Formats: sequence, C-alpha cells, structure tokens
Amino acid sequence: MTDAEGRVTRATLLQLPGRPGWGVWYAHTTPSDRDVSVAFHARDGRLLVELPAMDF
Repeated sequence: MTDAEGRVTRATLLQLPGRPGWGVWYAHTTPSDRDVSVAFHARDGRLLVELPAMDF
C-alpha cells in the first residue's frame, strides 16, 4: 500500500499447503486520514494490478 506521502507498506502473502492457487495477504499500517492505493507486484517487479486510492 502507498499513502499520500509515497510511503510504501509491504504486505505478507499467506498460502496454505495443499491449496494451490489460494492465498491471502495482509499488511500492518499506522492510522491515516489520507487516501490509500494498493498495488500488487510480481517477484520480478512487474505490476500485476493496481487499485485506485480509497478514502476509508
């Protein structure tokens, strides 16, 4: 996730053994009153998908 100031928070991907193709990710951030955007990148750095900033 990237905040309005450009700070990046990395997420952790969890995959269950024996469940190919299934996974979930999570990230810990500090509270913010700013919009947050989310982008998923492959290990080689390619952008896979990006969600626009959302006001929470």
